[in-house]
Amino acid sequence: MTTTITGTLPGSTPRVPDVLLWDSYDATQEGRNVFTPIEETSRLAVTLRAAGPRKGTMTAVFATFSAAQNLATDLAKAQTLTLVDTLATGFNMTFALSGKLRVHLDATNLAQWLVTFDFQEIL
Repeated sequence: MTTTITGTLPGSTPRVPDVLLWDSYDATQEGRNVFTPIEETSRLAVTLRAAGPRKGTMTAVFATFSAAQNLATDLAKAQTLTLVDTLATGFNMTFALSGKLRVHLDATNLAQWLVTFDFQEIL
């Protein structure tokens, strides 16, 4: 697996974080279809629209605190990031940090560091 994360700040170069694996990925998309009741009937008129961008939480696993902190530093900057993963192409997206960012030691495996962050996909 090769994961590349590129920031949008001037002078940003692609970083290949030492991600051992993606421990969790939880994303949702809001439906945007519009349903309008038709007067004096039990029918609905439907305006179809594409679902919204993904938003959710991801967790990356690292072997060292330094590697975990490097990703956290990139995520904390005021920028959008582009994530490309060669094996899990469904992850590929441009996104921004949208909520909490946490660096913590894995409680079940004290030799691994986790970076958990909320994201919002940017289309």
